[in-house]
Amino acid sequence: MGFVLDLRQLSDGRSRWVEAVQPRELGLEWPGLEFGPELRVQLDVGRTGNDLDLALSFTGNRRGECDRCLQPFEVAFQGSIRAIARRASADHELAGQDGVIFHDGLTLDLTVEVREAVLVDIPIQQLCTADCRGLCPSCGIDLNTGRCDCGRETIDPRWEALRKARP
Repeated sequence: MGFVLDLRQLSDGRSRWVEAVQPRELGLEWPGLEFGPELRVQLDVGRTGNDLDLALSFTGNRRGECDRCLQPFEVAFQGSIRAIARRASADHELAGQDGVIFHDGLTLDLTVEVREAVLVDIPIQQLCTADCRGLCPSCGIDLNTGRCDCGRETIDPRWEALRKARP
């Protein structure tokens, strides 16, 4: 489950892994947002003894509902992370350093790191396109598909005095 590397199979020098990971294996279950069908993860590892230099990139698709026009959409996303992994020692002198992941010398679990990198990529406002026009606040027509003919122009009462002052 998740994204776990068997370090016993990793020799010194550079290595590359490319895997397809199921979103549910990473705990990517989000209300109103669906990932799928898989994330492609590429991991480049540089190993020197028990130290690992990690460069991880991922691509995938997510589906959701646009916050402006309420239409379903699908969009591709990608991201990457860099980190250093070291074997945990008894004194844990490196504990708390940002960007350092500890391993036991046998396996390295990157599930949490991949999950967090994907979640950070999700914008707060889900939009089908950056220029989505949304819905008319009066009649509810999707302004991306047509023009609104409701003709209701409401003026904020706080600005009404300025409209009257105009010659």
